[in-house]
Amino acid sequence: MNRDQVFKVQAYLDGELTRSEAAKLEEGWLTTEAGNRLLEELRWTKDVLGENPPLQSVPETREFYWSRIERGIISAEATPPRSNLLVMDFFRRWLAPASGAALVCLLVLLAIQLFEFSPAGTANGQLARVESPSDAMDSFSFENKAEKVFVIWLYERPSEPKPEWNYVKDLMIQ
Repeated sequence: MNRDQVFKVQAYLDGELTRSEAAKLEEGWLTTEAGNRLLEELRWTKDVLGENPPLQSVPETREFYWSRIERGIISAEATPPRSNLLVMDFFRRWLAPASGAALVCLLVLLAIQLFEFSPAGTANGQLARVESPSDAMDSFSFENKAEKVFVIWLYERPSEPKPEWNYVKDLMIQ
């Protein structure tokens, strides 16, 4: 028994079929045991529901109920078409955060390019003291990575005057 057969028997019971369709159903499917059981079950259900109709009460008045339906229809007609909303949703969900992240990355890269960060331990960032093998010589180095230049400046240390010690003067107590 399929769905169409059940609907046909229900229509037969409600008197909705033409005489030729009803006669065809009585001679065919209703002569089977499954057809008879279905017909009897539907008759019993119809009798029970006919004697005890379900009570349905609406908490609102009839006018309020229909005005609510009317407002729903009007608001559904007033909403913009969904195609415009799809573009706006896509922009808000994906393009706006992605463009914000790209802007932050760009600002970080610009800050790195504009401000030269000095290596640890140097005062100027480009000058570095290189140890000299000679006690009389000293040097400074300069590196510019953008120009690919590294310069070492060697110079002679100024001679320090040796203090004159007057041990006798220092030892005298006055």
